[in-house]
Amino acid sequence: MVRPCRDAEARSEKIGDERRRLASVTIRAAALNFYGTPYEAVTAGERAVALANELTELRWLGFAEYGLGQAYFVAGRYRDAEACLNRAIARCQCARKGAAGDYRIKPSYPLLYDEAIIYASIGEFDESQQSSSQASDLAQSSGRPYDFDRSWLWPRCGTDISRQSRGGRKRSR
Repeated sequence: MVRPCRDAEARSEKIGDERRRLASVTIRAAALNFYGTPYEAVTAGERAVALANELTELRWLGFAEYGLGQAYFVAGRYRDAEACLNRAIARCQCARKGAAGDYRIKPSYPLLYDEAIIYASIGEFDESQQSSSQASDLAQSSGRPYDFDRSWLWPRCGTDISRQSRGGRKRSR
C-alpha cells in the first residue's frame, strides 16, 4: 500500500497535479499508521495536513487530521492526538452548502471511538464515556452494523472501582 502511494505521488508531482498528489500523500500517511513506524506515520501525517492546508482542501484536511491523530496516539503523543481528532471532528460537523441545500456532516463513529480511546488513555474517563456514547448512538442510528466492543474501556475508566484504585485522579496533562 505504501509503495503504490509513493509512486502515485511521484507521478502526480511530475505532471503538476497537486490534488492527486494530496490524495496520494494522505493515503500513504494513513497506510503508514499500519505498515510503518510511528515516526514515519507522524512525519507523513504532518506533511499531508500541511499540503491539505496549503491547497485549502477541507475534506482531505479532515481525513489527514484523523490519520495524524492516530499516528500521534501510536507515538504516545496523546494530547497532540486529542487536538488533531478534535479538529477533524469539528471539521466534520461544520455546516456545508450543497446542491440539496444546507446540511451538516456528522463525524463517523470510528472517529468518535478513537477519541474515546484517547481520552481513556489519558485518564479523562467522563470525556471517554461521552465520546463512546456518541459513537454508539451514531452507529446505531445509521442502520449499519458495527462491531466494536467497548468493554475493554470500562475496566480502565467505566467503574467507580477502577477510579478508586487510582485514587480518583486523572493523569497529568
